[in-house]
Amino acid sequence: MKQTKQREVFSFLRSLKTGTIIPITVTSRSMEPTLHKGQSVLCMRQTISRIQTGDIVTFYVPSLDILVTHRVIQIFIDGRQYKFISRGDLCKSEDPWIIDESLLVGVIHSVK
Repeated sequence: MKQTKQREVFSFLRSLKTGTIIPITVTSRSMEPTLHKGQSVLCMRQTISRIQTGDIVTFYVPSLDILVTHRVIQIFIDGRQYKFISRGDLCKSEDPWIIDESLLVGVIHSVK
């Protein structure tokens, strides 16, 4: 199976050590007014157990082959695994996917 470009980027980002700072460019308006399309942000590689409700995180959505930066609105534990539900600040409803450790890139650490 051929890997897509975003999947390759995600695989590289996941290989970085926890605490590594990654520059990311916001690619949509879904996080306005907090983040704006084209704005640069710094994402810190983080484990999911350190994420808190209200954090803005970047994660991979395999079904869409995209990286998404949205706010965590709910965290829960399924068995022994942390998972979360997210939503863009501009969006009226939560995202249709559940994110687990394997899809998390990190938490937004700084906005430029």
